[in-house]
Amino acid sequence: MKITQDVNECINRLFTYFEKQSKMNYRRYKSSKKEIAYALNIPLNSVYGALKIDASKTQENKKKKVNTCPTKLDNFDLMTIRETIHKLHGNGQYVSLRILQRHLREKDVHASKTTLYRAISEMGFKYYRNHGKRYAKETVDIVAARNSYLRNLRKYRSEGYEIIYLDETWVNANHAIHGTWTENRKGPLGIILPNCNECDRFIPSGKGSRLIILDAGSADRGFVPDVGQVFLSKTKSTDYHDEMNGKFFNKWFEETLMPALPEPSVIVMDNAPYHNLKTEDSWYPKTNNRKAEVTEWLKKRDLDIDPTKTKAELLRMVTLHRPPQKYKTDDIAHQHGHLVLRLPVRHCELNPIEIIQAQEKAYVARRNTTFKMKDVKRLFLEAKAGVTTGDWAKACQHVMNKVEDRFWEAGRLNEEVPPVVISFGSDSEIEYESEQNVSGESESENVAENMDDGGVANEDSSADNIDVCSVCDCENPPGSESDAIVDWVGCDLCERWMHAKCTGREIDVSASVVKCVDCVRKLYNR
Repeated sequence: MKITQDVNECINRLFTYFEKQSKMNYRRYKSSKKEIAYALNIPLNSVYGALKIDASKTQENKKKKVNTCPTKLDNFDLMTIRETIHKLHGNGQYVSLRILQRHLREKDVHASKTTLYRAISEMGFKYYRNHGKRYAKETVDIVAARNSYLRNLRKYRSEGYEIIYLDETWVNANHAIHGTWTENRKGPLGIILPNCNECDRFIPSGKGSRLIILDAGSADRGFVPDVGQVFLSKTKSTDYHDEMNGKFFNKWFEETLMPALPEPSVIVMDNAPYHNLKTEDSWYPKTNNRKAEVTEWLKKRDLDIDPTKTKAELLRMVTLHRPPQKYKTDDIAHQHGHLVLRLPVRHCELNPIEIIQAQEKAYVARRNTTFKMKDVKRLFLEAKAGVTTGDWAKACQHVMNKVEDRFWEAGRLNEEVPPVVISFGSDSEIEYESEQNVSGESESENVAENMDDGGVANEDSSADNIDVCSVCDCENPPGSESDAIVDWVGCDLCERWMHAKCTGREIDVSASVVKCVDCVRKLYNR
């Protein structure tokens, strides 16, 4: 709306008048400018223009501040979060989102409380209450899996196995360091010097094409010779794991990696889906299968099926008799005389190849000037050729002396946290205690002494007190002869005994508490 000079003068007089009347009770609007717009029936921006006020800088038109915290955290940020929580626990401090956020800002990790909550939940942390206060603590399963991994890894090292670390990573065509020194032409120099579009470094927007890298190495030999794979991604997915598949990985694992490894070796890898393809004999029906398929699966195992049972009852029988989980990579490694050891979930900092791959990607980022895929691939191969056996040895020594020791200490700190009481009902409570007996061994270790390597009880251990199985209510498991040797398994929670065959799974006696199927359901609401 065009405002004439007379209207401008009128607006200024009205503004002076309403400002004088601001102490009176009658005001339609708190703002004098809005009062003028209402009285003259003109837009509010016209009032600002007449008063020579920038409407975009006024309090009425200020936009809400946008949260600049990132919504995603990379692997290094997750490593920093876990390390910070463990350090706070080691200092005797309880951890809340506000406290964690403050400590992370000091380490240049900025994230909102919602992002932190999502991240630590996916990493296996859980909130517990202690005398009315909530604190973050890792779940029992995460701690047990990590301690089991560290214990097995140290065992294999003492037995003389060579530890081979395996992982995949990616490099984008526009992968570069964004920070650089540049000339400031916004000050007084901007009046004298003309604008220069070629004075600043140009980095294309977006990430560009992507290279997928698959490799393996160890502290003794560095990269395993002639096994690395570098290929161009053909998908538009933001996650490079979508480019890999089980067929390609198993073929590379069997035909390329296995012949290049000496015996004996232990291959350490993460829990990516294409690493954990199950064998055919490990399959068992689930809820998405039809009742006829469930019945057929049970009949193949010589189990008596009542035709009146529902699908839910049959699936419960499947749970009790399902086979142990076996993976194709484990079978391939065993055929060549090797072993496979899987990292705990979301613990990439325990894999030294992460440090080596970060070193390679940093080399590419510092020298990437053309942002073309052929040049990026050339730079990456140069970076790989520059990684020495000494670099591998330093990375493995760093993980062994600092990361692994810190996780061992974190495992002991979790035992010192007050016990968590989980009630199964009004009559029974189960309490987990971190105290150890007089001999210095925990109760689970005492149970393990009475069991053989297969996780079943020896015949000499309290077999006289066993009458019938708590699963099948029989002295002998289904399908076995009366005089056959029967293996038994005991649950540390409910103190019931059952046939090893009826459990349908291998019991890990190295776990802190040996649990049966029923107790697992009650603990985790399954």
